[in-house]
This record gives sequence, C-alpha cells and structure tokens, in this order.
Amino acid sequence: MSWQSKKSLSGAAVLILLGMAAFFCGAKWLAVLIPLALLVRYSTMEPASEGKRSL
Repeated sequence: MSWQSKKSLSGAAVLILLGMAAFFCGAKWLAVLIPLALLVRYSTMEPASEGKRSL
C-alpha cells in the first residue's frame, strides 16, 4: 500500500470519527468539529497536477 493510500485511508477514518463525535456531542461542538474536519480533508488531498482537478 502506498504512502498516499495510507494517508487517505487514515484521513477517512478521522473524518468518520469526527462525524460520530458531532452526532453524539451535539450542536455546541460543531464550531470546533467543522473546521477540524476541513483541516483533515484538505491535508489528505493529493496535490493538483496539471490537467487534473482534485475537488
């Protein structure tokens, strides 16, 4: 398994855990969890190469 695949898989696992935390902790934690989820999402994206959009 490549390094990029491991990074993507671990990022997905973290996002799932953050979603579960949002579900169980309630709306008061969303102000913390949403920016954290965006940070995880964009840190695990592979860089855009020419001719390829990564969104």
